[in-house]
Amino acid sequence: MIFVIIAVYNRIEATLECLESLEKQTYRDFNITIIDDGSTDGSATMIRKRYPTIHILKGDGNLWWTGAMHWGVENVLQRTQKGDFILSLNNDVTFTPNYLEQLKKTSEKYGRAVTGSLCRDEAAPENILDRGVKIDWKHYSYSQTPFLKNQDDTTDIDTVSGRGVLIPIEVFQKIGNYRKKWLPHYGADYEFGFRAKKYGFPLALSYKAIVYLKDNLTGFRPKGNILSFAQAWKKLTHRKSPSNIFVQSTLVILHCPGKLQKLDTLYYVVTANIYIFLRTIVFYTLQKLHILKNVA
Repeated sequence: MIFVIIAVYNRIEATLECLESLEKQTYRDFNITIIDDGSTDGSATMIRKRYPTIHILKGDGNLWWTGAMHWGVENVLQRTQKGDFILSLNNDVTFTPNYLEQLKKTSEKYGRAVTGSLCRDEAAPENILDRGVKIDWKHYSYSQTPFLKNQDDTTDIDTVSGRGVLIPIEVFQKIGNYRKKWLPHYGADYEFGFRAKKYGFPLALSYKAIVYLKDNLTGFRPKGNILSFAQAWKKLTHRKSPSNIFVQSTLVILHCPGKLQKLDTLYYVVTANIYIFLRTIVFYTLQKLHILKNVA
């Protein structure tokens, strides 16, 4: 069985679209647990009305993504049996009816691998947003694995995104749950993938299991090359920012190989982020003083 876990906070329209995709699946041996972390748009009520069999856990608004997923995993593991899977899924994606079938097929192909999804932009499906992640620890630089059109999947990855990843339950049983204290929102999915690989579990990404992402709903991503002080600080420190310096530093501390390399990369991450922050403030100030023209 596949136990689907979805953390939600408002965005009921997106959640219902995601659930409609699940309702249409060809693979039927699954159930759904939703962690509603204090939604104010009536999410829990509407979900219960349309899908009375869905298990809903209600938070107080302070769980964030990792706390919600951690709770969901704890709850689900009490009901699992040998051979089951957990699917970490975001509510801002949709997918085709063979999605679960393809994920499970790829996982079993590689000996019950932790298996991620190919991610395309829902608004422009020809655009691939995530085809598998590699990391260069020396420069703390993430890159995308080349997309091989003649293949069904790839194992040339270092971690996976939590927006659609199938995880055999024995992975949680061996390496533990998501790290909610270290990484309360961003980065916990990547950290889990790094940890699983470190423990010897295979990682894969299925090109046939595709999620279509509503990219405009994802995270704090201010537009423009010049940000105000408040925007730049929020980008550097906010929990919902993928550029959060604390997330980057935590991932380096936990998973960068070698003590000297760890220190070198940590120094690089901190100084590079401070430089970018200060440069942004200088450019913003020059723009406000009309010394520098507006930059889109």
